[in-house]
Amino acid sequence: MIRIGSSCALSIPMVIGYVAETRILTDCSSHWEEVARYCIDNDIYLIVTPCINDGYNHAKIPSNEEWTKLIANTCSYLKSIGANHNNTRLSIINEPMKFCTKEKYAELINMAVPITHSYGFKVGAGNEEFITAQARGNMYQYILSHCQFDILDIHIQGSCDTKEKTEYWTNTARSWTDKQIDCTEAFYSDIGTWNGWQLLLTQLSNAERIGCKNFCNVFNNLDQSAFPLNTDNWKRLSFCVNGKQRSPYWQDWLKIIEQKAPVPNIINLISEEEDMKLEILRLGSKGNQVKWLQEILEIEYGFENEGGFDGIYGVKTEAQVKAYQSANRLLVDGKVGKDTIFDLIIKSEMPDYWWKKLLIYMAYER
Repeated sequence: MIRIGSSCALSIPMVIGYVAETRILTDCSSHWEEVARYCIDNDIYLIVTPCINDGYNHAKIPSNEEWTKLIANTCSYLKSIGANHNNTRLSIINEPMKFCTKEKYAELINMAVPITHSYGFKVGAGNEEFITAQARGNMYQYILSHCQFDILDIHIQGSCDTKEKTEYWTNTARSWTDKQIDCTEAFYSDIGTWNGWQLLLTQLSNAERIGCKNFCNVFNNLDQSAFPLNTDNWKRLSFCVNGKQRSPYWQDWLKIIEQKAPVPNIINLISEEEDMKLEILRLGSKGNQVKWLQEILEIEYGFENEGGFDGIYGVKTEAQVKAYQSANRLLVDGKVGKDTIFDLIIKSEMPDYWWKKLLIYMAYER
């Protein structure tokens, strides 16, 4: 399953589907705070992209102090409206090669990652047309080898204007990394035509094939007031303009959005330990929840259990939990409550798998 939604959602009317990528522009012309709150309130997965350009695509390279302050303020605001690592993440800079070198981009990523991680959010990076990225020094390969971010964000657009090119570039992106890959911006054709519609379906199927969890296309609904530049040009990419349908394939696309949506889309997090159905695991606990804990500690984080997964929370399991908590700046108490559970799952390679397995164990034991 894959979330389908909206790229460059600079206003609430542009948020269509189960995921939205919104941008923080340097001239504050986007309404990203409103979009973010709307997404959180409506269980829409949120990707926030701090940028180094304004609404007219003029560059403004921030100082280190300005950049780190922007990232910290962004994360702080997101936390204040109920964002967490299960419904929100950051993606660093849209189309960076238009505005800076790959070396400067890597520097900005590396400054942003530890700040973002300290607030509990994952970080994506990339966000560039493949041909542009390769022409300007193999940007994707460079940041993958020089930066420690979580998700590779790609653009499946003008570089992927045929079936063959789409297959080539998505295969190439997959060959670069074993990280999660997402498509934060897709589609550059006329969605009012049959050929354009088929191209979008091709791009979606290839994104899904390489494991993308999120697919954001331009545009589901173009709010022209949010785009002061080239709005007439953007119309051809848009299923709807200012809420008015312009493509005959709009209803078909809505059906696909619903069919592909993960169920549940976003697992609601429990805010207080006393409200949890999950037992707080500690020294002396026994059962399938402990077995799940031992499995994820070994399979995802390399803590060996020579005696197998016995479901008994002994001194070895407690020591492993304490080591994990210490390494991840959690309270080191050897107990597995909500903070440790969420951290274990969200930092794993397959968070959905571990959520489902834990929920099965919880139901089984009750």
